[in-house]
Amino acid sequence: MSTPLSTQQVPPATRASLQQWASDLLDRINRQGGGAAAAVIFSSDGLLLATAGNLSHDDAEAMAALASAYNGLNRSVDETFHGGGVIQLLLGMGNRELLLVADPTDQGSRLAVLTHDRTRDPREPDIEVISREAGRLTVQIGERMTSPERGHDQR
Repeated sequence: MSTPLSTQQVPPATRASLQQWASDLLDRINRQGGGAAAAVIFSSDGLLLATAGNLSHDDAEAMAALASAYNGLNRSVDETFHGGGVIQLLLGMGNRELLLVADPTDQGSRLAVLTHDRTRDPREPDIEVISREAGRLTVQIGERMTSPERGHDQR
């Protein structure tokens, strides 16, 4: 069994990989007409690990913290109603959407994708494309962002 790494345990090389993955995610989504403006990868404790797109660093940190809070609420709702684990949450706003995606294996990886602002670009984002691509990436992140449980022989 493995446990999620804390933010402080993420080595710089892994952070660079996460940054590249976030950029690649936006490219894949937008090549398929998804309409994503930004993506953030954050730790289970809400700290920003990587960002891509057109968000300031402060906005990316705020997005990670807010998304983490929503993930906590999601877990509480899931536990109350025995939902079997929250995988995604779509937050619809007047001009954009925010899709939150958790690793279905619950290894601690989190991802949030913000769609483009429809006051600047009236095309509807393709939530199905965003959801599919973001879901794939969270599984990859979960596989790489874990470490063996402490106290077990690592040989």
